[in-house]
Amino acid sequence: MFCRNCGQTVLETTPFCGQCGTAVVAPGASVPTSGTGAAAAVAPAAVNLTKSIRDEVQSRTKDAWQGIKLFIKSPVGGLQESFEMFEPSRAMSVGVVFALLYETMTFFGIYRLASTASSSLGMALPVGDLTAKQLFQLAFVGLVPFATLTASSAIARKVFRGQGTLAGDVYTAGASLLPLGFLVLLASLLGPANVEVILALAVFAVTYQILMLYAGCSRIAGIPEAGAAPAVPVMLMLSMWLTKVVIASMFTL
Repeated sequence: MFCRNCGQTVLETTPFCGQCGTAVVAPGASVPTSGTGAAAAVAPAAVNLTKSIRDEVQSRTKDAWQGIKLFIKSPVGGLQESFEMFEPSRAMSVGVVFALLYETMTFFGIYRLASTASSSLGMALPVGDLTAKQLFQLAFVGLVPFATLTASSAIARKVFRGQGTLAGDVYTAGASLLPLGFLVLLASLLGPANVEVILALAVFAVTYQILMLYAGCSRIAGIPEAGAAPAVPVMLMLSMWLTKVVIASMFTL
C-alpha cells in the first residue's frame, strides 16, 4: 500500500510512514479523529518538529564554529569573510548563537569566580534559593550587552552613513563579545594566582574586540574609513551607557 500523504510505499503493519511520518491507514479503515488514535496521529508531527528544531540548532552551531575559525585567525579580514559566507537571515541567526555562547561563558565564569571567593570566606552561593524571576533577570542581564551593542552599531551606521543592514549589526555585536566571554571563562579557570596572565589576556581580548568592531564598521556596516575609527569608541561608550541604564532600571522595579 501507499502513504496517503506522500505516496511512499509502506507496509500495512507499519504504524507510520517512514518518509513523512503520516499515520498509515489500511484499506477500508477509517482515519482516527479523536481519542488515542488522534494522539497517535499527532505524535509523528511532534517528532518531526522536534527533529527540525534540533537540526536547525545543530546547523547554526556549525555555522558559528566556521565563523569563529575564520576570525580567530584574523579579527579584521576573517570577520568579513565569515559574514559573507551567510545570507542575511542566516548571518543574524549565527550572531544570536555568538551572543548565547558569550552569555554561557560569562555566566559560568562569573559563577566560578564568585564560588571561589565565597568558599575562601567560608560561605556558599545561594543559587538554589533563587526564584524563577531572579533566574530570568540574570539570563536577561547576560544578553543586555549584546542588545545594546547591536543598537549602538545600528545607530553608528546611521550617523556615519553606512550601507549595511541589521544582520551585519547583529553579527558584529555577537562576534565582538566572544573575546570577552573567553576572557571571563579563562580567568575563572586560572584563578587569582595568575593575575599577570589574566591581565595579559584582558589586553588581548579588548584589542581583539576593538579590531572586530572596526572590521564590522568598515567592512560589514559599510561606514567610510574616516568614520569607522571614531564609530568604534562611540559604539562602546553608547553600549556601556545603555547597559547601565537597562540594568539599573531592571533592578529598581
